[in-house]
Amino acid sequence: RLLEIKKAAACSLAGLGDAFFWGTLRPFCAGAAILAGFWLWRAGLKGAFWGMAFVYLIVYNVPALTIRWQGFRLGYEWREQIAVRLQDFAGQSWIRRLQLGGTAIAIATALSVLISVPSPTDRLVGIVTLLACPIVDRLSPRVVSPVSLYMGASLLGVLAAMANWL
Repeated sequence: RLLEIKKAAACSLAGLGDAFFWGTLRPFCAGAAILAGFWLWRAGLKGAFWGMAFVYLIVYNVPALTIRWQGFRLGYEWREQIAVRLQDFAGQSWIRRLQLGGTAIAIATALSVLISVPSPTDRLVGIVTLLACPIVDRLSPRVVSPVSLYMGASLLGVLAAMANWL
């Protein structure tokens, strides 16, 4: 009986961990690193890439390792009571807060890039692209992922900039 409870708790915790670490924390930290890297680059630092990597590693690893060690410690401390004690755990609210924070970082990054663009025409193209992506996402069939749409728009923007169309 105890083994069945442990297996059920392990599966539930693995699902919560995947949603938190892979679906929320990593994208949040990547966005924070990109924003930091952009501002380091704008400040003229030649090592902006290394600064961006450092920010990512710190922002990701500090909470990730802390949560993992705390989970390991509490698993041994709580033993059979883990299922009862985890009922009060507010994991989904943490995930939602971090997702909102990631959205705020993405908006801040997009605004930072748009503000730093010297040409009003380029700024207008950037604003139109930012506004068009969510609209195309809503109108497109679900066969195409939003990430693919954004990557395609980014690739088209890079190609247009390389061809001096913008």
